[in-house]
Amino acid sequence: MATLLVPEDHATINAAVTAASNGDSISIANGTYNELINNSKQLVYSGRTTDPTGVVITDGSSTRTMAIGAGSVVTNLTIEYTGGVGGHRYAITGSGAINVINVNINTNASGIGPSGFGSTVYRCRIECTYKGVGYPTYGIYQTATGSGTPTSVGSTLVLDFNWAQIFARYITVVNTVTHTSYVKNTSLRGIYASHHFNNIASLNSSTTTHSGIGVFGSGGTSTNCIAFGWQNATAGDYNVAGGSTNTNNLGGSDVTASGQSVFVDAANDDFHVNPNGVAYHSGSYAFQSTYNEFLNDLDGVRFDNPPSRGAYEHVASGGGTTTNARCRLGLKLGI
Repeated sequence: MATLLVPEDHATINAAVTAASNGDSISIANGTYNELINNSKQLVYSGRTTDPTGVVITDGSSTRTMAIGAGSVVTNLTIEYTGGVGGHRYAITGSGAINVINVNINTNASGIGPSGFGSTVYRCRIECTYKGVGYPTYGIYQTATGSGTPTSVGSTLVLDFNWAQIFARYITVVNTVTHTSYVKNTSLRGIYASHHFNNIASLNSSTTTHSGIGVFGSGGTSTNCIAFGWQNATAGDYNVAGGSTNTNNLGGSDVTASGQSVFVDAANDDFHVNPNGVAYHSGSYAFQSTYNEFLNDLDGVRFDNPPSRGAYEHVASGGGTTTNARCRLGLKLGI
């Protein structure tokens, strides 16, 4: 397995891709790369530091910025999609299961699009820069089905998509926050998935058909989640399938009764949990202890036991060591 350096060995990422073989890694120096990455090889695309803002891959010439091969890993970088204008446009998609770790995504369309069953999204910030409703936008959109370990999302922040922050029936979502403060489609959803642990779906008020937390399937679960701001939604804070198991969840009335904000300062994009609020140290560590996955928050801080709900463990909590927090790709969940 070779490591190809950009720009030292190859001037562009695409030049490195052309030279690479399946299983190789492309190590990318800090800088902005105006490139469309479209190939089917199994590769690792990695920035050289743990700060994802150092490497920016940006494009708007097609319907994707990155369309990559099954088994590929993207980590420690930022992906921008600037094409906009229309549905079914994404910052990144995969021809099979892919792993997106410690990545920022800024897009004026949708974020992570169709990829294979068993993909991993971990410690990512995914934000829509298009604040209208002229075309539908999704933060994470997955339709793949299969057997074995499903797609999983952990310690991730998804902001301002107008149709759904996360729409992916056959996935598990853990310690993730979704929020929008802008114009919404009347069919807006927060998180629609099979299994939910310690998630927060918040809205600054809207009239919408769907809910903050939607549990798909008779075997679905939601545990220690918070949904608030959906009081005008037809479905309310939660919409759960018959036969699903839903435990220790909180809604808008619980947040109001607490007299405290859930986040430190959501209006200014600070989604760390308020240490006096209902999310602080009120989560369940069952997922982390069972699967030894998603142990670190979006900052790379170790979750406490019990963890806070949401994508961040409050720094003042004494959470563990900040780490690179690369996900152990070999272990996936199969709830």
